[in-house]
Amino acid sequence: MKNSTSKKLYALLIIAVLDITSASAQSWNLTGNAGTNTSTNFIGTTDAKSFKVRTNNSVRMTITSAGKFGIGTSTPLTKLHVVSSDGSTPRLQSPGSNTFASGWDFYHGTTGKGYVGVPDTGASFAAGEMILYGTTGVPISLWAGGARALTVSSNGNVGIGTTITVSKLSVVDPSAGTSAIRAENTHTGIGNGIGIFAKSNNNPGFGYGVQGQGGYVGVEGHCFADTYTGTAYGVYGIGDGIAGTRVGVYGTASGGTTNYAVYCSGSGVYTGTWTDISDQKFKKDLAPVTGALGLINQLNPVTYQLKKEEYPMMNFPAFRQYGFVAQELEKVIPLLVENGTHPGAKREDKDIEFKSVNYIGMIPILTKAIQEQQKEIDELKSMVQLLSDNKNKKESASLNNAASLEQNSPNPFSEKTVISFYIPENIGSAVIKIYSNNGVEIKSISISTKGFGTTEILAGALSTGIYTYMLITDGKAVDTKQMVLTK
Repeated sequence: MKNSTSKKLYALLIIAVLDITSASAQSWNLTGNAGTNTSTNFIGTTDAKSFKVRTNNSVRMTITSAGKFGIGTSTPLTKLHVVSSDGSTPRLQSPGSNTFASGWDFYHGTTGKGYVGVPDTGASFAAGEMILYGTTGVPISLWAGGARALTVSSNGNVGIGTTITVSKLSVVDPSAGTSAIRAENTHTGIGNGIGIFAKSNNNPGFGYGVQGQGGYVGVEGHCFADTYTGTAYGVYGIGDGIAGTRVGVYGTASGGTTNYAVYCSGSGVYTGTWTDISDQKFKKDLAPVTGALGLINQLNPVTYQLKKEEYPMMNFPAFRQYGFVAQELEKVIPLLVENGTHPGAKREDKDIEFKSVNYIGMIPILTKAIQEQQKEIDELKSMVQLLSDNKNKKESASLNNAASLEQNSPNPFSEKTVISFYIPENIGSAVIKIYSNNGVEIKSISISTKGFGTTEILAGALSTGIYTYMLITDGKAVDTKQMVLTK
């Protein structure tokens, strides 16, 4: 009986040892394990349950049956899902090397490598500098709202809203009524804040600080000075330097139906001079101005006020002015009237067509008119002098009772001249003959009146030159004079 009991106890002991040995073979030692088989040995689950790792009896990591890895969450939504519930910031740290390899690499498949790193100082990096690095020749992009928002090309150019980075910064915004770039200085104290500062003058004589191009307005300047009582400027241009030509504002316009290099909606003021280019090298087909006095006599100068209330967008002055009505002037001197269009301050403003007057172009016509008038005055003076002389000569001739011939007036002449003469009562016939410079008779004028008289000679078809005129009475030459014709 005793022997049988001993055998039973021995058998139970062997079974217990075998169980303990079997259990030990299925466990992992806390100090490490050896002899593992990567094909069969693992830590995890064999059913559709998540694998969880705890510390302080709290779940710290979870690997779901779908292979999603969660840190700080038991329900990861992606392959790697990190939740910081204690307010700390998740941290990725690379070795302290100063190379691009010292960071975190990202791949698309086995190619398309990208890199994120924060190297130490040295190797052209600053301490704490964030480095984004893409595959050589491939740009880096940032996406927002399911679309590419920013692109950094391999040459360092940056594009916002575009992948075509033609300059260091290219910004494209297809939205209407918005600004592709908005810069605002919100300084409220004394001193000028600058919204945008652009500079390009590395080489004197080259560079554009700002260049604007638009389908409606290339560059718009708007000064909102609010309650400021001093002078404020919408656009302020300065041309500065120590040599050469400097231009504060340069405007050019061409290719349109109407072109204005500068259009002032309001009054214009200048402290220097305003000149018209008039160099001979720019001119051709020159012709003299004629009949200017007759044109001026047809004009109708008026005083007027502009319809400021009816056309407020044109900023007309309120004071009374002197001038001409363009439609009336156009009938007399059409070259001084031009068709114009008020472009409007805004795109929605309706164009206003009008006629304008070139008042500066009136100056040459006025100058010629004064010259023509002065010529008439000189001729009248000559005639007055001639009448005075004739009176004296009449008295002398009456005493002498002899025929006489006077010098023509004016002399020289271009259009007409007057010859005065005296024929006594006892003369039977009298004639004045005109000869060319080579002695050919040009004209013969019979005189039937006695006493003092005049005859008018018109230039007509006569050529420019010197002519001789002779008084002949009763077949005998009495006197000879010369006159000069200029045209």
